[in-house]
Amino acid sequence: MLSQSLLFLATPIFVRFYSPADFGLYTFSYSLIALTASVGTWKVERFIVIAPTRRAAIGLLTAMIWLGAIMAVFALAVSPIIIFVARHFFGGAVSGITLVWLAPFSIFIFVAASGMRFYSMRLARFSVISAAQISRAAVFAAGTVATGLLWRLPYVGGAMVILAWQAVGDAGALLVQAWASPTIVRLVLLRPRLRRSFTVLKTYRKTLGVLTVAELISALNQQLQVSTVIFFFGATAGGWFSLARALVYVPCSVIAVAVMDVTNQRLSRYYAESKPFASVVLQSTLWMAALGIVPFSALVV
Repeated sequence: MLSQSLLFLATPIFVRFYSPADFGLYTFSYSLIALTASVGTWKVERFIVIAPTRRAAIGLLTAMIWLGAIMAVFALAVSPIIIFVARHFFGGAVSGITLVWLAPFSIFIFVAASGMRFYSMRLARFSVISAAQISRAAVFAAGTVATGLLWRLPYVGGAMVILAWQAVGDAGALLVQAWASPTIVRLVLLRPRLRRSFTVLKTYRKTLGVLTVAELISALNQQLQVSTVIFFFGATAGGWFSLARALVYVPCSVIAVAVMDVTNQRLSRYYAESKPFASVVLQSTLWMAALGIVPFSALVV
């Protein structure tokens, strides 16, 4: 909550140094990176918390990090092609296309940090998670504001600066969690045992599939909102929409956290009693998505 409060306080300052269009392009790019990571890793991190054994949890974490590395390499390979096609066929109509260059690094850091965060949840190291999230928000906010205040970059877009500092903040959060769990880092890097890790991933593919569908619905709901605003009204309108959503998020997050706690307790009880909970996950996600789309629909209309 403290990390979100830092972003809440820093959001109005961003408008002072960056245009709303920059913030809109940043929001679109980062949400797309998060969606790509969700699709590519099947939201493995959700199952790391409730994996039946420590070996299974480490195997899932290893598989997730290596999937993130594979996605990063693939993104790096296709980035020149995407930029060439965009510039050749669309010319100057495509703004912020150079943000693609940050995608490989951002995807890998996002995936690795998410995996380490959920493994810390498994170990009940909530102080480590809090420290990582606070450092992430502080680095992102301070770096973005300081760059806009002290260093004018005529050839670098504001969206590129914001997205770069977001990646640096995510990397800082990853380092905090890695420093707190050196044994896990050593196992993942020096003894990955990829075949065993991907076997564990295959063993729980049905449960992971259910979690993936639920998370994808939520991620697509967020991506659809900002994409629709940018497509129909432009990047500037997308920036104002993203800023408004950021300012509303902190007050509303108290209710969202309460709803998530109730849902998680119900799912945990189902899992402990070996009852199927796929329908509960999908039902809860669809209800939350429906509630989230109501104010957005009113805004568009």
